[in-house]
Amino acid sequence: MWFESDCTHWLDLQQHATVLYVSFGSYSHITKNDLVEIAYGLSLSKVSFIWLLRPDIVRSDDPNPLPKDFEGEICGRGLVVPWCCQK
Repeated sequence: MWFESDCTHWLDLQQHATVLYVSFGSYSHITKNDLVEIAYGLSLSKVSFIWLLRPDIVRSDDPNPLPKDFEGEICGRGLVVPWCCQK
């Protein structure tokens, strides 16, 4: 299992019932192209979100398969973590 991130502090800063939860579960795998498209969709949506992005979800030699500008685009309204409590 992966290190569990404590997302509660970040969630407490968001308005109630306004955060999208994105997770593909423990066993799914996707292509890098699909991951990039999902990242662009989240970025363009302008909604707040938590994305549980397992390190092994993409079978690639790329250690960071997200688009290079993604972190800056989601700053303050998006949180990407490898694992967190679903409650």
